[in-house]
Amino acid sequence: FDLRDVVVISATINIDEIRSYRASIPSWSRQAHHYQQQQQQQQDSTTTNTTNTIWKDIEAMNDDVEYLCTQLTADQLTELTTLLGGSDALDDKKNTPLQPEVLASHVRTKVLQVREGKSIQDIQAELAKQKARAQEEAAVAERQRLKKKLKQQWSKEELSALAKAVKKYPPGGANRWGAIALFVNNLCKPDNPRTKEECIEKFNQIASGAKPNNNNNNNTTTTATTSTTADASSAVWTADQDRQLQEGLSKFPSSMDKNERWNNIAKGVDGKTKRDCVQRFKAIREALKQKR
Repeated sequence: FDLRDVVVISATINIDEIRSYRASIPSWSRQAHHYQQQQQQQQDSTTTNTTNTIWKDIEAMNDDVEYLCTQLTADQLTELTTLLGGSDALDDKKNTPLQPEVLASHVRTKVLQVREGKSIQDIQAELAKQKARAQEEAAVAERQRLKKKLKQQWSKEELSALAKAVKKYPPGGANRWGAIALFVNNLCKPDNPRTKEECIEKFNQIASGAKPNNNNNNNTTTTATTSTTADASSAVWTADQDRQLQEGLSKFPSSMDKNERWNNIAKGVDGKTKRDCVQRFKAIREALKQKR
């Protein structure tokens, strides 16, 4: 039986067919259990899959399927199989089959309806709450994973590579931080590749003068950190600094003496030197050319 063949029974069902189907339940159950294991493994590795497991274990799933086969009449079983897609659910060419978790949810809903006498509305509300809880738990786990990853210590080689990448890819370029992260990973080949968010976070940390959280590498990362700090302080531009630069460019025309003009512009930009302002201007100009 295919995983999607949850309770596919013909419209002319009889007791012998029910027994035959029940005999095949272990085969379907193993496939369904394998599917749930794959979903769990994917969730453990990426922590982004919010698919909710309908049954706590394979025995519970077996119990539910067996329960339906023994408690439902032939008409009720036929109605359920129609809901699940009927025999066409086995043929991808005939029909677009429902996702396995949707099929399983239908089965679980029917079990609760028959066993506990609950209305479909109550059951659907209960399953929706269960799914919402699972999604929230997955979201929390994902945030914790990202937070932990961002706090992973940077080695001397990674900091040095970050400094080189900042020089190699100046502000204004397309997907700058993606290129910087790729450069660091290709050069250092860390076990856990750095993301562009990690590179931005470390870059801003150094630029702001914060002490890097590398307790085990204090003596080995000083040189790389100092180099990166120098690059960061000149490359990071705030919105206010960009605005001040634009105002300076408008206030002091290009007809002025070049050195005098840029000296005056730099005086109006907080925390930036003449060289910083010139480099920023060139980066913006180059970015505008590429967009044309």
